[in-house]
Amino acid sequence: MLNLRTRDDLERLVQERLNESLTLEYKGSPALNRTNDGRSELVKDVTALANAAGGQIIYGIREREGVPTGIDEGIDRAQITPEWIEQVIGTNSSPRLQSLSITEIGLSSEPNRVAYVINVPQSESFAPHQNSIDHKYYRRFERRSVPMADYEIRDAMLRNQKPVLQVEFKFPSETGHIELNNSEQLFAIRPWVMNHSPEPALYSLFKILIDTAVDVIEYPEDVEKRSDTMNLWGQEYQVYEKRFAVPKDFPLIKGLSANFHRPDFQLRIPRRSFRDDARFMLAYQAVAVPGTITEGFQILLLKDEKLYLTANTMVTKGGVTVMSVADEDGTEVNDASLD
Repeated sequence: MLNLRTRDDLERLVQERLNESLTLEYKGSPALNRTNDGRSELVKDVTALANAAGGQIIYGIREREGVPTGIDEGIDRAQITPEWIEQVIGTNSSPRLQSLSITEIGLSSEPNRVAYVINVPQSESFAPHQNSIDHKYYRRFERRSVPMADYEIRDAMLRNQKPVLQVEFKFPSETGHIELNNSEQLFAIRPWVMNHSPEPALYSLFKILIDTAVDVIEYPEDVEKRSDTMNLWGQEYQVYEKRFAVPKDFPLIKGLSANFHRPDFQLRIPRRSFRDDARFMLAYQAVAVPGTITEGFQILLLKDEKLYLTANTMVTKGGVTVMSVADEDGTEVNDASLD
């Protein structure tokens, strides 16, 4: 999640035009109010995030078609307090949402004018959560909160009983960006694998997918390179496979991350593709036996001789986090987008 604590953090989102996404939503201050419709909308949006991949709702930022346009006048803290928000969500979500947090950000010299950031973790043990005001279940789809279909509700109820695997690509330094001055310069990417379910994954297959516009110079010794390419979401990828199997490997359990053997993936952006604002896709497909098939992607963005890596977007086949990625291709990234 984004690390948002000050007005400057919010200003950066506006300046960088960071789009709304599966895990991020902007709301103007008037949307947070004490009317019945206002309470229902609040609970709907929060439960939708919890039932999908989790995320954040920022109250106090105007947006147009998902792009932030400015910070508004803010919310009167004398009328809307963090305690009131928690009480509305807690008493109108069933089962009650766990581990919710609210960050209050002062906006001006007027002490009562604030923005609120509601941080919503993905629900696992108690999913899905119903909006008790309108008696519907919601999930996040692209930039919207939409009602869940029957099969999605049942799938969410089984989330605890199957491994749910994810890959997160990071720079070895674990910083939000690296300096990249020319097309001859190599850079390293390290995939980390994790399991979001309490159910351990004893056998799993990971396909690491790297944009064909990027040169792969070296890859980990325990990874097998496929001779064919793979098309996912209309993008062509080079394919590298890694298997985890007990007893040779430790099971993948919740709360622990594992990476591949050294060396890291050593990549290079060829001269034909080396230009400002160039974007490249890193993706994965993970299969747990038994369990779900998950897919996800991150974007490498070359900007001002720096290479940025976006936050991870996970997609679960047949599950509640299914989404179209068409609108995500235009997402702006910045240092603030990486916690």
